[in-house]
Amino acid sequence: MSNLDKRIVKRNPDYGNGIYRRRIRLENLPQQVIAELEDATHGFRLKLGYDGEQVSDISAQPIRYPFNTCPSAVDALKPLIGCALTTDSSSLRRVLDPGQNCTHLYDLAVLALAHSTRSTQHKVYDIIVPDERENGSSISVLCDGELVHQWRVKSHCLTGPQSLQGKPLLQGFYPWAVKAFSKDELEAAIILQRGYFVAQTRRYDYINTAGRSALEDEMPEGACYTYNAGVVEQAFQTEGMVRDFTDTQEQLLKFV
Repeated sequence: MSNLDKRIVKRNPDYGNGIYRRRIRLENLPQQVIAELEDATHGFRLKLGYDGEQVSDISAQPIRYPFNTCPSAVDALKPLIGCALTTDSSSLRRVLDPGQNCTHLYDLAVLALAHSTRSTQHKVYDIIVPDERENGSSISVLCDGELVHQWRVKSHCLTGPQSLQGKPLLQGFYPWAVKAFSKDELEAAIILQRGYFVAQTRRYDYINTAGRSALEDEMPEGACYTYNAGVVEQAFQTEGMVRDFTDTQEQLLKFV
């Protein structure tokens, strides 16, 4: 495909006036965790079954997704079956290759696995990333309505709080985050970072790009399931999947 054939994604003319929102809900039921995620461009529901010691089953329902190939990524979660519920996230990467999985289903699986061993039945995360302006943005994550992290960010680096000033939010995030946080605070930090990463899509007008080939993104192979050889050639952006929750956060996880 020549450069002349490519459909360039235009800048979002409304960027600077909106808010990226993501909500994640985890529910621990008898021998099953239900994990749900919804944001501007994604809507997923995942079910992780367990027998008390290990994963016994896993399934997922892609509801809204950016590429027509995304639903096929569900099968890539199957290697998780048989894993101990106490498997940590680092060890999990040796079982589930992130590059062969949908990034968001992978993250939901990690969260569901961690939630399977908790006594708490329900957990809801809200991620809020206002569009960045000249002086940056203040991004936050709440758990069950309580603020866990609030960071100032500009050009993908933290400007506040002072103790985290200069820390990167994209490449290089994980090494410093695991030193700065642990347990629930680390989980919330990773969730906020993931949300910030996806929030960058608000900079572009993806509402009017249905049918655009994933090849045009020129992403490295293995960036996620869709960007793998044999898949990316068949991947095209979906139509009618984008939502703007700037002023309608109450609609999150209703999948409408």
